[in-house]
Amino acid sequence: MAKISSLIKSWLNPALSAEQQMLAYAQNPEPALLKPLVERFSDDLYHFLMAQAGASYADDVLQQTWLKVIEKRQSFAAGTSVKSWLFTIARNTLVDELRRTQRWDFSDIDEVSADGKPGSECEAQLSHISAEQRVSDNEQRELSQQEFQDMLQSLTLAQREAVVLQLEGFSIEEIASITSEKRETIKSRLRYAKQALKKHMVNFNSLDKAENVCVAGKECQ
Repeated sequence: MAKISSLIKSWLNPALSAEQQMLAYAQNPEPALLKPLVERFSDDLYHFLMAQAGASYADDVLQQTWLKVIEKRQSFAAGTSVKSWLFTIARNTLVDELRRTQRWDFSDIDEVSADGKPGSECEAQLSHISAEQRVSDNEQRELSQQEFQDMLQSLTLAQREAVVLQLEGFSIEEIASITSEKRETIKSRLRYAKQALKKHMVNFNSLDKAENVCVAGKECQ
């Protein structure tokens, strides 16, 4: 009976969309109206900030982000993606904090790979990796979360930002909007980032196989 009552209440009072929640909060800044948005988006925002700058920055910048949401609530417009709007605020807040602490390093990497080599050279180098070296997805050991995070940290800040935002589900156009960059710039960063990650994956699986041989044969010293 309680379950039926709950279903009826849900049907009569459908949950508000994120946009409706944000518009309601923009008009009436009650903490209770902001709470659902905090609960809904804080984890995603924290993951992005953590990947970009580490825990020491993520905690503080996340708090600053929500304070800015409170300040800027009336600038939110109907038809805007709440998630994109929040990530734009979080990203700009992080940039300001990195600049303040002199950790801002967003050099132009559009023509350079993660190894500092021109894109054409990097692509040629990757094309020479044999089919045997490109271990199939079925043969690859599944990466742990920490191992993948380590690989992300090997990318430049700009490349890592583009990758993490794409993993959050943003389109190239949305990433360009969040970062105030051109669409082609984002495509370039993603291309070089994926090349670098694929190269790391090849090295990772080669190393993993070598370690397994050593353990089994006890020949490595």
